[in-house]
Amino acid sequence: MRVLRPRSSLASTFAFLLAAACAEGTAITDGAGGEGAGEPQGGEASEGGQGQGGGCNQAEVCNGADDDCDGDVDEGCDCDDGETQACYSGPAGTEGVGECAPGTQTCAGGAWGDCQAELLPGDELCDGLDNDCNDAVDDGFDVLMCGVGECAAMSAECFDGVPGTCVPGTPVAEICDGLDNNCDGTPDDGDPGAGLTCSTGLLGVCAAGTTACTYLSAQARVDLASG
Repeated sequence: MRVLRPRSSLASTFAFLLAAACAEGTAITDGAGGEGAGEPQGGEASEGGQGQGGGCNQAEVCNGADDDCDGDVDEGCDCDDGETQACYSGPAGTEGVGECAPGTQTCAGGAWGDCQAELLPGDELCDGLDNDCNDAVDDGFDVLMCGVGECAAMSAECFDGVPGTCVPGTPVAEICDGLDNNCDGTPDDGDPGAGLTCSTGLLGVCAAGTTACTYLSAQARVDLASG
């Protein structure tokens, strides 16, 4: 641009040049001042000014903000640090059933941590609870059996959340009845009631006799009769 200098005072000339320069966006400095003392050219910040916005050279942190100013928030992060969520690693269909319950995991370094305080299925106990989380309380228990002969007994292995106890009967003296009264595993052992004087129902010298235990069970009597 050609600038015409009017024949006037020096102050008028400087004012004219200042107006023309500002119209074109050219910085006018007062002598050889320091860098960045002039107005910005074309709307851009001059050297020595505030420069570009602060903080945009930071590394991205998983905090819900765009730390590196690339237009993306928390890229590469699965979660924001400090965030928590419910978690459960047990078999499908067991969460919230019986004693099974979810835990909590916390985000650290953009990744979810381990699941803490969750309750998973375990072995069923006789405690009135559903420990294996199959929606049945104290299931899978059997019947306890103990003792032999007439001392044999049975008891529920678990009843109303209390483990059962099997207590065998009390042995008594063996008698001739086909049973194991003394609970040693052998019925009528020791020939109980034997050696007592008795009548055979026969005549003469055969009339007198002694007793012997020959008790037969009902099944044995049927077998003899049919044989």
